[in-house]
Amino acid sequence: MSKIAVVVCNYNKKDEVCEAVQSVLDSTCTVADLFIVDNGSTDGSVDALEERFGERAIIHRNEENLGGSGGFNLGFRAALETDADYILSLDDDAVLTKDALEKLVAYLDAHKECGIVGPRVYRKAKPEVLQENGIWIDFEEYCSKSPYENLKLATEDTNPSGESNFTNHIGETITIPEVTVCDAVPACAMLFRREVMEKVGLFPEENFLYWDDTEFCYLAGLAGWQVVCLGSAVAYHSMGAKKEAETTVPTYYAWRNWLRFYMKYTPKERREEMVQILLTTLYVNLYEAIYQEEEHKIHSLVAAYDDAIHGEMGQVKPDICGPILNSDAKLRRMLTYVDEVQIIVGPYEEAALDLKKKIEGISSRVKVVLDTESNPALAGETYCNELSTTGMPKNHVVITMCDFVFGVLDLSRAVVFADVDGNLLLTAEDCYAILNYAQSLQTFLQTQTELTLDKIKEMHGEQ
Repeated sequence: MSKIAVVVCNYNKKDEVCEAVQSVLDSTCTVADLFIVDNGSTDGSVDALEERFGERAIIHRNEENLGGSGGFNLGFRAALETDADYILSLDDDAVLTKDALEKLVAYLDAHKECGIVGPRVYRKAKPEVLQENGIWIDFEEYCSKSPYENLKLATEDTNPSGESNFTNHIGETITIPEVTVCDAVPACAMLFRREVMEKVGLFPEENFLYWDDTEFCYLAGLAGWQVVCLGSAVAYHSMGAKKEAETTVPTYYAWRNWLRFYMKYTPKERREEMVQILLTTLYVNLYEAIYQEEEHKIHSLVAAYDDAIHGEMGQVKPDICGPILNSDAKLRRMLTYVDEVQIIVGPYEEAALDLKKKIEGISSRVKVVLDTESNPALAGETYCNELSTTGMPKNHVVITMCDFVFGVLDLSRAVVFADVDGNLLLTAEDCYAILNYAQSLQTFLQTQTELTLDKIKEMHGEQ
């Protein structure tokens, strides 16, 4: 029988980490060794863990926060000193169903070509919504993709072949096979052979947070092992969206480590293409942050890029990150003089619904109407005609949904434009920003491309 070691990493999630550990102990699969690593929590986590699990688990208490990668690595080193065949990583805010670990172990037992297997992960707060079913590393667009994210489990959730049925936001049925071979699975719940870690090494500790599990899986794939998401094994995980809406800490780590990953692993002959795409994507997000008056996000993005190209890794320096303050500032200012908002939906139903909820959350006074009939392309002309013939009051605002406000050609301001990322085209100042967007992008690329390519050469010892 295969021996299992489990490593749980915690940081200030006293209640949730106890649920995570309990889900391991309630498993139908026997766990030989259980290691809990606490990353310097200040919320009483260690006392709670020792009280409930002190006789069953080995609890490591760090005096400082070593990050997700550092915390997990401490536990992995301890696990590798045992005779465990497989090691499971589990986040402090994730829980396994009772048979999940048993199914993951059985899969590795039966498939020697597989080195890493993860469960299908659903949102803990919305257990019918899929959070993760495998990650793909894209060397065409230079990003990671989770194509099944946010699908909703269908009422008839399985078909005769054992595949699972989900629905997307427009009601289409999406079928996912039980076994999905992918590039990576998240460390929130990941089972791997000890031989994988002995071959490719621990999580990249310099990452601190994010992309450490993706890089570990990527290296395992390069070493010849399959990575699989197993649909019959299920875990539930809290989403990080709330934290990302409050602080730019996740922004910094996600961007720095994403940039660094592709700088490290993109083939030499494709570096110039990679740099153009990454810098363009960075510019778009930086320009949006400036447009949204997000000072801390601007600082975090610039620092993430600068640290990535100069190899400044580990924990973020003090004072770089801060709270999100003004992401809805334009919308809030508009709503102070508006009584009714008409949203022309077009093909952006999900974004329109999100905007409607946001407006209603900001002001219960404002009436919001979703218009699915009007043509977004003619919205400005239609509104001007209505205003001249019906005397539509000025406190009635038409918002037209679009893909990207910086690509809008209609700068008449007859209607307000809102894109899928929450940017608004509202004022004359906004129009100037949109007019300057393309030229500013070219200037950014011209000033940063050669510098970035030189730093990549330096990273690879080519200078």
